[in-house]
Amino acid sequence: MDINTPFIKELIILVMGPLFQVFAYYLLINIFKDIDLIKMYHLGILSFNLLPIYPLDGGRIINLFINKKYPFYKSLEISIIISYLIIVLILFTNIKIGINIIIMELFLVLLIHKEEKKKDIYFQKFILERYFNKYNYKKSIMINSIRKLYKYKTNYIKIGKILYTEKEFIALNYQIFNKKC
Repeated sequence: MDINTPFIKELIILVMGPLFQVFAYYLLINIFKDIDLIKMYHLGILSFNLLPIYPLDGGRIINLFINKKYPFYKSLEISIIISYLIIVLILFTNIKIGINIIIMELFLVLLIHKEEKKKDIYFQKFILERYFNKYNYKKSIMINSIRKLYKYKTNYIKIGKILYTEKEFIALNYQIFNKKC
C-alpha cells in the first residue's frame, strides 16, 4: 500500500482486519462446540492487534490520526514513542507476568525497534511518492523544511524569500544529493 493513501481508504483498510476477526468469531461459534476456547483465542488476537503499538493495526490507526495534526516524519516518531510507552504500561499493570507476557513484550519491543530503524526509509518512500504522483488536497500549508512535509496537505516550502512547491523542492534536494555522489 502506498504511504500517501487517502485517509478514509487507509482507515477502512485498517479497520477491516479487526472486523474480519469479529466476523470469523461469529462464524466459528456456529460451527464448533467449544465456544469458550474460540472466544478466548479470538478475543486474544483481536485485543493484541488493536494494541496502540506501531505497526499493529491499533498503532497504525493512531498514526493515521496523528498524521492529520503533525508532519509525516514527526508522526512516525510520536507513534514509536507511544508504542514504547504502551509496552512499559503493559509491563507495569496488575496482570500476572508469566513467560508468555515476557515473550510478547520482547517480540513487541523488537517489532517497534525494527520500525524505528526504518522510519527514514518510510520517509524517503513518502517523499518519492509525493514527487512521482499527483495528489490533490483541500488544505495546504507553508513549511520551511522537507522534514515537515504533511501527509494530507499540499505543502509549500519557503526558504528565505523563495517559495517552492513540494515537487520543486524535492527535485531540488535530490539534484543536490546527486551532485554530491
